[in-house]
Amino acid sequence: MLAIGSIHYGESEILRIAAAVEKTASHPIAKAIVNKAESLELILPVTKRQLVEPGFGTLAEVDGHLIAVGSLEWVHQRFQTRVNPSDLKNLEHSLMNHSSNTTSSKYSKTVVYVGREGEGIIGAIAISDTVREDAESTVMR
Repeated sequence: MLAIGSIHYGESEILRIAAAVEKTASHPIAKAIVNKAESLELILPVTKRQLVEPGFGTLAEVDGHLIAVGSLEWVHQRFQTRVNPSDLKNLEHSLMNHSSNTTSSKYSKTVVYVGREGEGIIGAIAISDTVREDAESTVMR
């Protein structure tokens, strides 16, 4: 399950540019973002100068602007423009409302933030996945 929140753009625009940045990445979060964009038949722009920092995020040029997709702090570090704290709180609140039906302990949720050069954080994507029944015993081994 995927929920998208945006500060000043439509959700499809956030998904479109995030999927463009993540298109060549191989981790499960990137695949979920790209799969959702493709299922909605969004046309992904071509990217340039891609940089992947495993465990933190991905950066690429999209439509002439650098776009970062990753953890909140990592995206903030890429761009000096900081989002207004109330905008960030509203963004996180909208993600919680989108995914309120998946707050059960049977779900695992990861949030990645989307930032644009000159603007800072412009959106976020929450990815929820069902935790497998055998996950606890696997981790305990």
